[in-house]
Amino acid sequence: MKLIGIGVGPGDFELLTLKAVKEIEGAAYIFIPESKGKSIAYEIAKPILKNRQNIVFLDIPMGCSRDVYRSCAQRIMEVSRDKTSVFLTLGDPNVYSTFTYTAEEIKKMGGEAYTISGIPSFIAASSAIGVPLLKKGEKMIVCDSVEGLSLENIDTVVVLKTVDKEKILDFFEERGFKYFYIRRCTQKDELILTNRQEILMDTDYLSMIVARRR
Repeated sequence: MKLIGIGVGPGDFELLTLKAVKEIEGAAYIFIPESKGKSIAYEIAKPILKNRQNIVFLDIPMGCSRDVYRSCAQRIMEVSRDKTSVFLTLGDPNVYSTFTYTAEEIKKMGGEAYTISGIPSFIAASSAIGVPLLKKGEKMIVCDSVEGLSLENIDTVVVLKTVDKEKILDFFEERGFKYFYIRRCTQKDELILTNRQEILMDTDYLSMIVARRR
């Protein structure tokens, strides 16, 4: 069987690529990861998923173990058999994605796994804040934590997990970086903040911090 990991982008349905839409519409099965009965990837792609009878939801909790991915891969193999199916994921399937681990298990079981790129949230965030991520000769880091991070010769930092906001903001302030907090980029409830106290008060998981050297 063949499984295609499709990035549905950061939130705006119109940011899905034409190729992504084509593969979704032609797939034998559409596998969608969910956590606590909710799936943002599903909500994004909903306009082309209406009345589809071939959708299979996979329960993949945040921070789950390898056993969960192995179990999901097994189910995908059993359901899809020798057909080509798709796996929808938020953003891009090669950036902090559940598809990465699922695909590794699929390959171990003899299946094939490929990806179709989607627009990553931090790329969309650059447009949202109106600030380029990189100029000629500059360097950038994309990470999920500032722990042990060295910013020598680094001009831009994107932190995709903002649980410890105070620590992250202190880190950038001490090094003279200007930061932007972007919540649910391109979605209806998108929010952009630059005020420290306002950032610390927001608790949305789907948020990131983009920092630029002044």
